[in-house]
Amino acid sequence: MKKGIIGILILSMLLCGCASYLEDGVLLLEEGKYEEAIKEFESQIEKEKQLDEAYRGIAIANYELGNYEEAVDNFEKALEYEAEATVAMYHLMASAYMECEDYENAMKYYDLVLDKEDCTEEIKKEILFNKISIYEKNADWESAKEAVATYLEIYPDDERVMKEAEFLKTR
Repeated sequence: MKKGIIGILILSMLLCGCASYLEDGVLLLEEGKYEEAIKEFESQIEKEKQLDEAYRGIAIANYELGNYEEAVDNFEKALEYEAEATVAMYHLMASAYMECEDYENAMKYYDLVLDKEDCTEEIKKEILFNKISIYEKNADWESAKEAVATYLEIYPDDERVMKEAEFLKTR
């Protein structure tokens, strides 16, 4: 799932008109050469070109490398430089925050994704499941139960969430 979101972000970078400055970094991202991509995007930052997209590119590369704190920092910088706040970007930000165990910010960005009109059903389903996990990690059993009930109203045949519902009955 995350690969699809990352692909969407990379494609949006190419289509935003920033390809002239950032094309090499974007191509390196597509090739999975994340350390090299970071260096390329950093060189654009030094030149003060397309800072929003350069920081977004660094964030994507760091996310792929499992450097979630660096990913979060760079996504936030991208927003500071007015990067377009897309479903894909917010979703990766939320997922990175979740990996950093910053559940408050993860929830914040997951909610922002859910509020966007172009949030796909697949992403919505993943986010609703992740929110259940966050409530459980915080031992917020009542919110977890409510989230499971909401989830099962929308996706009644999801066996893994049915198991979560059974687990939550013991809490």
